[in-house]
Amino acid sequence: MSRIKEYKIYNELIQKSVEILTLRLTKINDELKKLKDISENALQKYINEKGYGLMKHYNFPEYNKLEEEKIMKRSKITWNEKKSHHLYCPMGKQGKHNDK
Repeated sequence: MSRIKEYKIYNELIQKSVEILTLRLTKINDELKKLKDISENALQKYINEKGYGLMKHYNFPEYNKLEEEKIMKRSKITWNEKKSHHLYCPMGKQGKHNDK
């Protein structure tokens, strides 16, 4: 009986810890989103004030989309290599040793 009680106590403790961590991560994520929005607005204001011909290069939604696509492609490659039970080497297939 004491092991069952101990198990329940540990289970409740783990659940509460996960809930607390989830809440903290949610708050951090919200703060990061706010910070991103503020920094984008500040950069936009700076570009508008200073000019420097940067307006044509400033397109965050397009940039974010390209970065997301790169990350997705990279994770697909890594996942496919993991499925084939080979170690992933970012330098290509140079991981084999020649003992000649």
